[in-house]
Amino acid sequence: MSRAVYEASAAGFDRHRARGLFERGWLGRFAALLPEGVPVLDLGCGTGDPIARWLLGAGFAVTGVDFSGAMLAIARARFPQAEWLEADMRGL
Repeated sequence: MSRAVYEASAAGFDRHRARGLFERGWLGRFAALLPEGVPVLDLGCGTGDPIARWLLGAGFAVTGVDFSGAMLAIARARFPQAEWLEADMRGL
């Protein structure tokens, strides 16, 4: 999708994004491989929910990267303790 679509649909995306965290098993396996509290880069973080929420709750320092400023505005308001960067992950 284009950046304009993400910018225009950030609030709707956030409302409809499943909060059930079907990724929980993968996140647990990932976290088990890392030293406690290390920084984690969340590429394509969107609004930060539910992945960054889980990572922060597990004690990790999170830096989220997304190319949608509107998505990041929601993430910043929700999780001010994380670092949020507006960038296209394909250019990193």
